[in-house]
Amino acid sequence: MKKIVTILVPTDSSAVSRIAIQYALVLAPVIKARIVMVSVVEIQTDESVLQNWKKLETQMMRSAQKDIDKRVIEAKGLAGKQVDIEGVLIKGFPKHEIICKYAKDEKMDLIVMGTKGATGLSKILQGSIAAAVIGHSAVPVVTVGAKTTFTKLKRIVYATDMKNLKGEIKILASMASIFQAEILILHVAGSKADSRIDKNLEPELIKLTGYGNISYHVVKSDNMQEAINTFIASKHADLLAMFTHKPDFYEKLFNKSMARKMAFQSDIPLLTFNKSTRAKKIVL
Repeated sequence: MKKIVTILVPTDSSAVSRIAIQYALVLAPVIKARIVMVSVVEIQTDESVLQNWKKLETQMMRSAQKDIDKRVIEAKGLAGKQVDIEGVLIKGFPKHEIICKYAKDEKMDLIVMGTKGATGLSKILQGSIAAAVIGHSAVPVVTVGAKTTFTKLKRIVYATDMKNLKGEIKILASMASIFQAEILILHVAGSKADSRIDKNLEPELIKLTGYGNISYHVVKSDNMQEAINTFIASKHADLLAMFTHKPDFYEKLFNKSMARKMAFQSDIPLLTFNKSTRAKKIVL
């Protein structure tokens, strides 16, 4: 019996959360998936803390339950009978760890979530949660911005450092084949780097994956983010795919990974797979 595909959508009261739900609602019928909307109430579970904040916890849980019930009703109204939708309320801290743990424990196939909240502090918090989920999730993550709308996936730009190309392209091809989408492999080389294209690479990857709609591109630039966004625009791409990893000590101090940066820079949805876990093919 074929496994039912499940999309996890973290939700709260923000506008961008609604965008993520809308994106998942359009994606779900295409890949024959069910949707689990999860709301996380960030409460410390230490007994000494809860004794002092029991009333507040009760109020927060009641409010969150009403909110997610409302979201599920709205989503079911939009989806009709096409998509099975469930709402789940859980508590814990920090939010990104709870989301990642739930997705792994419940064997979710995909997480769809928004980037950037409305304004001010909520914008910072929402962004940091999305970035943290990208960096820690064992489940593939699609992040969508406030202006994102779902379009049929025709072109997927796969930005790569070439270090794990063969393993990664096999994973991505399994998803692209569902949509019959073209995979445009993009390697951004430095301005002084050798940018010659190996003519044997494309046929080799097509043979490796058994998927014929693959092309390989090299762009010379010292600004990777700008180069990726320019390439996306020139090719009218519908999705950017990248493989990420958990941040090490120095990255936490000085930088964000390129994939986490692109979640907030790209004009199209970003699909990320975590390198530090054994990424599996999406069972679609």
